[in-house]
Amino acid sequence: MKLFSFSVFALLPCAVACGSTDNTIFEPSRDSRISSLASAACSHYGDKSSGCPGYGTGANQKYATAGDCERDFQQQAAKLWPDDRCNNGQINSSAYDTCEGKAKVYACSTGAASFFDAIAALDECKADKVCIDPRQ
Repeated sequence: MKLFSFSVFALLPCAVACGSTDNTIFEPSRDSRISSLASAACSHYGDKSSGCPGYGTGANQKYATAGDCERDFQQQAAKLWPDDRCNNGQINSSAYDTCEGKAKVYACSTGAASFFDAIAALDECKADKVCIDPRQ
C-alpha cells in the first residue's frame, strides 16, 4: 500500500529560488555569491532612507553609480575568496549571510566608522571563515 508519492523535483523550485541551499548541487557558485554580495551591499548603499549616502559625487559618497559600487565589491570579494579555496560549493551559506550583513554595514558607513566597519567586514568575509565547506 502506497501512502504517498514524493518527488525530488518538488523541492527543485525552492532549492533554486531560495538561494540558501548549502552542500548540495544547487548551492550557488562562487561567481554567483560574489555577484550577490555586491548587489546586496550596493543596493543597501543606494538606499538613502536607510541612512546610507546613496549614489552621487558628494563628499560623503564613495560611489557615483551602482555600477561603480558593484565593480568594487566584486573585485574585493574575488580577492577575499580565491578560486582555489572557494569554488566547487565551498562557500558556507550561513557564513556568507554573516559576511553579507557586514558588507552592507560597511557599504553604508562613512568617516571614522568606515575604518572599523571595514575591519569587521574583512574579518567576517575572509576565506578562512566563509570558504569552509568541503568541495563538492
